[in-house]
Formats: sequence, C-alpha cells, structure tokens
Amino acid sequence: MKSFPILAAMVGLAGCSSGAGFHDLAQRDSAMAAFRSGQASLPCGDGLECGLKWAGAKPTIDRYVQANDWNGLAESVLSVGFDTDLSWYYLGAAAQNLGNNRAARVYYEASIQRTNAGGLAACNASLGLCDSINLPMDAQRMLAEVSSTRATASEQPSRATAPRRVSSAPAASSTSATRAWETPSSPTTAAAWQTPSPGDQSQPAAGGGWENPVPAPK
Repeated sequence: MKSFPILAAMVGLAGCSSGAGFHDLAQRDSAMAAFRSGQASLPCGDGLECGLKWAGAKPTIDRYVQANDWNGLAESVLSVGFDTDLSWYYLGAAAQNLGNNRAARVYYEASIQRTNAGGLAACNASLGLCDSINLPMDAQRMLAEVSSTRATASEQPSRATAPRRVSSAPAASSTSATRAWETPSSPTTAAAWQTPSPGDQSQPAAGGGWENPVPAPK
C-alpha cells in the first residue's frame, strides 16, 4: 500500500511538532489582544502543513478544554493558526466562557462560514476530527445563546475611565461673614439699609431706606 508510508510520515511529523504556544511574547500579546477585541486571525490557512501543526498541538488543546483553561485554549489555537471551523468554534467557546459575548459571536459566525464552505476548512466528523462537536449546529446553537444574552460587565465602559461627575453646588465659606458664592459687601463701597429709631430725627418720617456710605477721607 503506497498510502501507508505517507500516513506514517504524517503521524511522525505531527509527533515531532513543537505543539501549541508562541515563541515570541510580543506576538502572543498582540494575538491575544486581537482575540479579546473580536479581531483574531488564523493566518496559517487550512493546508497540509498547518493540519500537521494542529495535530501536534491537539493534546495540549485537549488538556486546556478539559481544564476549562480558556485563555490557554485561545492562545494555543491562535499559535497554530489553523483556519478551520473547529478552530473558530474553540475561539468562540473561549471568548464566551471569558465573558466576552461580542467576540464570541464573531468567532461562532466564522465557524459556521467555514463549515458551509466545505473542503479543508470544515472538519471531518466521520473521521473523528471534530472532537465530538457537531458543526455547524453546535456553533449555531451557541451563537443564538450569546446573541440573546445581555452584554456582560467586561463589555461595558470601565468605571475607572468614566468621566467624574463634578457638583456645581458652591462650597460654604469657612468665614462667618459671607458665603463662597456671594460677593461680600465692602463697608467702603456698598450701600446699607438704615432703619430709623424712634428718637432719630435725622431720618425721614416715612421710615428707613438705602443710604449711601460716607466716602472715606482721602
């Protein structure tokens, strides 16, 4: 059988793969930031070389799934970059379980598109390559779930960056003579209300009134 040496070579290459994970920390940080923003990419494509890389990383990916380590799962899938419906489904599951429904919707939609496209972009369930995940139906079900769920706290504006509300009410003055939002009167410039006393003959009989102050001597 001519196909046996080819299959053996593929399994051997997969076993020698370095597995999942970024070797460049800056590249990892950039990929994870894009993942959180709903702009993840899987640039390796769906070819044979990327399929072998995925096969080598699969044990690590499975461990992250079983441990519910969603950041680890997302990082592993992104580091491989295998552009298939199953990869996008895993990214959607990771985003959803991390509370980022907006990004999860993007990734579930991408998974459905890859399944519908067929070919190498769709995992082959008959060969057991879909990890018991029924695509596209599972992706469609999860998409409906995250679409009907209200935005989580992680999708709301951060309270730390919200503008601080400043009260317009004036503060009270520490002095007893005046308030901070009133202009204090000056004894040399402001008029004063004069109430005449019964024995005060200098005031008009009609009563008191505003009396201009006596100018200060020069």
